[in-house]
Amino acid sequence: MVTAFQNRRWDADFRTLRRLIDDGALGDIVQFESHFDRWRPVPAQLWKEAREGGVWLDLGPHLVDQALVLFGRPLAISADIATLRADAPAPDYFHATLRYPQHRVILHASKLVAQHGLRFAVHGTRGSWIKHGIDPQEAATVAGRSPAGADWGRDPVPGLLTRGDDPSVAEPVTNEQGDYRLFWQALAAALRGEGANPVPASAAIAVMEVLDAGMRSTEQRSEIAL
Repeated sequence: MVTAFQNRRWDADFRTLRRLIDDGALGDIVQFESHFDRWRPVPAQLWKEAREGGVWLDLGPHLVDQALVLFGRPLAISADIATLRADAPAPDYFHATLRYPQHRVILHASKLVAQHGLRFAVHGTRGSWIKHGIDPQEAATVAGRSPAGADWGRDPVPGLLTRGDDPSVAEPVTNEQGDYRLFWQALAAALRGEGANPVPASAAIAVMEVLDAGMRSTEQRSEIAL
């Protein structure tokens, strides 16, 4: 069995967004903007910083996968992948637009953003949802915390929902609980023959096809059909 650890499907903010979309709180999505910005003005001595594609092949897979989970395969992609930091060995910036029949998906990352709190800005026919802050699970894991307890994956920063029938009010939306353990539990069940592969190889290939098209879009300075 082949799978890919697309852990960001189980981020608190993404799970919250899926609920809002499923509940119809935003109506039909017309613009979806996903950011993964950072403030790292000095390039780190890491292999990920130096490989071809740079940040597009590092953070891009997470943002692309989330977009495909929500909206499926786009019609085309227009991408600008660039190196903006002095002495950076590979791209540290991307801005990609995925074209769908009735909406647009904007994926963005840069390592020269001092105010990098924005995560999602999603606009629909019934309202908008703006989310700042990032899921805490990765930071907690790096800090040595074990993924256990009722508070694991709790994102304390609520997104703000602005409904179209009263745009003067921004309503805080409590986040769903993020939980990467759900991926491993689903994978274990799949290996036992008790459920589906949580991220099948076909999903990983679909992400790679979009990433490859984004690279070609940058090289050719043109939209690439998918």
